[in-house]
Amino acid sequence: MHQLFSTPLESSCDILVVDDDATLRSVLKTFLERCGYVVHCAKDGRDALKMLGIMRTQLVITDLFMPECDGLELILHLRKNAPGLEILAISGDGMSDLDVFMGAVRQLGVRFTLKKPFSLTELASLVKQALGGTS
Repeated sequence: MHQLFSTPLESSCDILVVDDDATLRSVLKTFLERCGYVVHCAKDGRDALKMLGIMRTQLVITDLFMPECDGLELILHLRKNAPGLEILAISGDGMSDLDVFMGAVRQLGVRFTLKKPFSLTELASLVKQALGGTS
């Protein structure tokens, strides 16, 4: 696990889900908890950074496009302050230049990406890989 800041950590989780869509956050949290993971959620990058200041996580699943602090800004911050932390970037919503953004996050060291809509089976496979399992 990675410590993002130098403050004492109050808790930890396996996965932090960051998405501005409350329904998707809820679905992902419920599904991943049923898979046996401890999951916390944040509504945007700013909320995620606050949470990461007081907790540890092994994997951040983040949408790329959110208000306030988007996923790209969050990823840049994480790469600077927690370079080994695994990140799964998700996005879609019919964007024509999505491949460009997904390529950019891969250049930042994000090994795992998913385009919306995705299946929960696809998600489970990538989460397992990111946390050190096999596909």
